[in-house]
Amino acid sequence: MQCSIDLAGPTAAAGGTHTATPTLSPDKPTMAKKRPLRAVEMVAEAVVVIALLAELVLVVANVIDRAWFRHSFLWADEAARLSLSILAFVGGAVAYRRRDHAFVRILLDLVAPSIERICLVLSDVIVLFVVGLAGIASVQFIASSWGELTPVLQLPAALIALPLPLGMVLLALFALDNLLRHSTRMACGVSFIFVVMLTVAALTRDLWLPYLGGDTAIIVVLTLFFVARSASCCSSLPRRICGRLMLALLSCFRKLW
Repeated sequence: MQCSIDLAGPTAAAGGTHTATPTLSPDKPTMAKKRPLRAVEMVAEAVVVIALLAELVLVVANVIDRAWFRHSFLWADEAARLSLSILAFVGGAVAYRRRDHAFVRILLDLVAPSIERICLVLSDVIVLFVVGLAGIASVQFIASSWGELTPVLQLPAALIALPLPLGMVLLALFALDNLLRHSTRMACGVSFIFVVMLTVAALTRDLWLPYLGGDTAIIVVLTLFFVARSASCCSSLPRRICGRLMLALLSCFRKLW
C-alpha cells in the first residue's frame, strides 16, 4: 500500500487534480486451512482440563471421605488412572503443539539458522516415526485387552490405555502441520536422510546392538540428557560455578558406573 501511494504522488502533483486510490492485495486464505486443526487443538485442551479437574476433585473427595467418614471410593483408583492417562498422552500432545515440553536449545543456539531449521524438521520427522510405532503397538494392545474388565466399575480395561493411540494421532497431526510450515524440499530431504540412516542402522544392527544390552542404553540417554540440561543451565552462570557443577556431575556419574 505504501508503494502505491508513493508512485501515485508524482502523478497527482503533475496533473494537479488527478489522485490515485491505493489498492490492497488480498491475503492468502491460510487461516481457513488452520481452523480444523485449531478446533482439534481446542478440543484436546478441553479434554485435558476436564481430566485435570476430575483428578483433583477425586483426590480431594477421597481424602475428605477417608478423614471424616472413614470410608473411601473404591472406584476412585480406576478413574484416577484414566485421568492420568489422559493427562500424560493427550496433554503431552498439547504440550508438543505449544512447544512446552522439555526442549534443550543450547546446541540450536550455537548453529546457523539454516542448521537450526534442519534440526527442527528432523525432530518432527522423528516424532512421526516414533508415534507411528507407538500407535501400532497401542492398537494391538487395546485389541488384546478389550475383553478384560476392571474390578470395580466393570468397564473394559483397554479404556485406560485408549488415550495412548489418541495422543499418537494428535502428535502425528501436529508434527505434519509443523513440517508443512517448512519448505517441501527441506522436509523431503531431511526425511530421505532419516530413512537412509534407519536403513543403515537396521542393516548393521548386529554390530552395535550388543553394546546396548542391559542398562547401557538408558544410562547413555540419561547421561546425554543431564549433560545437555546442565550445559543449558550453566550457560548463564559464571565460569567458576559452572566448573564446580560439572565436577560434581562427573563425580556422580563415576559412582553410578
